[in-house]
Amino acid sequence: MGDLIRLVFLVAIVLPCGLLVIGPVLVLAALRGVQRVGPLIFDPGRRGAGRRVLALVVGLLLWLGVWGGLALLVSRTGLPVVARVPVETPTRAQ
Repeated sequence: MGDLIRLVFLVAIVLPCGLLVIGPVLVLAALRGVQRVGPLIFDPGRRGAGRRVLALVVGLLLWLGVWGGLALLVSRTGLPVVARVPVETPTRAQ
């Protein structure tokens, strides 16, 4: 039972949070050379400029993909929709 709870925690909490931050972290790592996130160290500059460019491109794609998808999801489901209802105006009786 403990393993199931641990798996649910990883899938429901850690994985979505990781997906939200991996794009910005890769972009910062590409721009700064080294980015530390807790015990993780992202160092794309260790093997040349090509790795930094690759980290920048992948980071931007992940950032735009994940955050753009989240914005699309929120805009379609999270905001109330106001429908237009035709209003009849009273006319003068002649």
